Amino acid sequence: MGAVVTAPDVGVFATTSLAPGLTLTDATISGPNRVTILTANLAEPTLQPTYLNPGTVSATATLTTMANRVGAVAAVNGDFFDIGATGAPRGIGISDGTLIHGPASGWNNVAALFANGAASRGAVTQIFLDATVTLPNGTRLTATNLNSPDIAANGIGVYNPLWGDQPRSQVLDGATRAREIEITNGRVTRVSTTPGGKVANGTVVVLGVGTGADALAGIAVGDAVTVNYAPRGGGGTPRVAIGGNLVLL
Repeated sequence: MGAVVTAPDVGVFATTSLAPGLTLTDATISGPNRVTILTANLAEPTLQPTYLNPGTVSATATLTTMANRVGAVAAVNGDFFDIGATGAPRGIGISDGTLIHGPASGWNNVAALFANGAASRGAVTQIFLDATVTLPNGTRLTATNLNSPDIAANGIGVYNPLWGDQPRSQVLDGATRAREIEITNGRVTRVSTTPGGKVANGTVVVLGVGTGADALAGIAVGDAVTVNYAPRGGGGTPRVAIGGNLVLL
């Protein structure tokens, strides 16, 4: 179903119903300018918003490919990416309430959808990574990044199997000192100054740069190390969130 409306001195508006509660409006305004607006009624229980990605954080694909992968009716691009390098998004990503990637600081603005009964509630808000690495002596280190394309200066990044295949040598952001530890079932299974790539199932990787690398010195294979991370802020954990940059409106 669709309709076309002409507004004098404004332009032509063509509206199409894509699904219950979901409409697409194409607006041709002032000559060659064109605006496309996707409007969702979040009170419609049959609409199920989801976070799209190619399967791993560092993989890339067109928006159409990602939408077709899950049978989405419509999709909107979001976030900023490490184009030409890891391909990973820079901001926060949350899917089905699970934090997929994001930094503790920087690129924290998100468009988020929270559960609201059988429907959803939308918000533009800020969400941050809250992550710690607990060493054998009980010292808790603050991690600055989760599956990020760059680790903050003198920071510590956490990477899990959702990261993908890209070599983590690309996330050092010019740091000359790096130390990486792999942890399986709460025990360190590998220590290296050369970052790896794909993370095995059941394994989490902690990668420090600069003074972050120094903080991991002395960790040995067999040591007990615990990694915890969760989203913080936004007034609760959203069902879906995707990052962006400055809020324009």
